[in-house]
Amino acid sequence: MSEPLDEDAPALAAVAADATTLLEASTDDGVGHPGLEGLGDAEDVVTQLSRLAEELQRTMTHLGDYLDESSSGRDHPRPGLGAARQALGDVRVVAAEMAQLLRVAEQALLEARTAR
Repeated sequence: MSEPLDEDAPALAAVAADATTLLEASTDDGVGHPGLEGLGDAEDVVTQLSRLAEELQRTMTHLGDYLDESSSGRDHPRPGLGAARQALGDVRVVAAEMAQLLRVAEQALLEARTAR
């Protein structure tokens, strides 16, 4: 893979979605949680998911900005862009909430892991 900024966004989104699918499979209790070997692993996964949620917030902002730019200078806005922009803003808010909840879970796992 070349530098991330050289890659097209849809291809990177597909890689992220595929990685999430693999992560889900590696934590599946139906097959014995094959990717987890202790609370430290669970904490590490939660830490990275928190990071992902934070990046998702920024990505939604960037996508919304792109939609704004793509409609600027037009006499009539494209149908659906306003609704898409609103939905992306809503996703950004939910991602922020998810990141905060994941930080709480991360802290709780750290406490559980280090409790004596």
